[in-house]
Amino acid sequence: MEAMQVSIQSTPCCGPLPDLEVPMINTMVACLGSEHRKLSGLIMQLALAATRLAGDPDATVANQRAVEVWDEIRRDLWSHLQIEDELVFSWGEAHDAIPGALLDTLKIERQELR
Repeated sequence: MEAMQVSIQSTPCCGPLPDLEVPMINTMVACLGSEHRKLSGLIMQLALAATRLAGDPDATVANQRAVEVWDEIRRDLWSHLQIEDELVFSWGEAHDAIPGALLDTLKIERQELR
């Protein structure tokens, strides 16, 4: 039995990617991964503040921290969604790498978030 070789350099349509596209895709993925890690850290901070508030609903410092972290999450999440929209979805659409029905669904969901 022969092992099938998979090329990282091919699109979902099995056409080769131009030399500059692979580093661009890697950069996009790294950027979005960094954003995900940052958002995960903020979510953990929010969970900690919420836990403290559950034990003492009148804890002023915990309440203030929860509001600050939530505001930062909202700012960062909005920026993150814009990066995804502009980089990932536009690239996927231009290269027919994301089915049209999925793109339509994602666009509707993004509109509902706004």
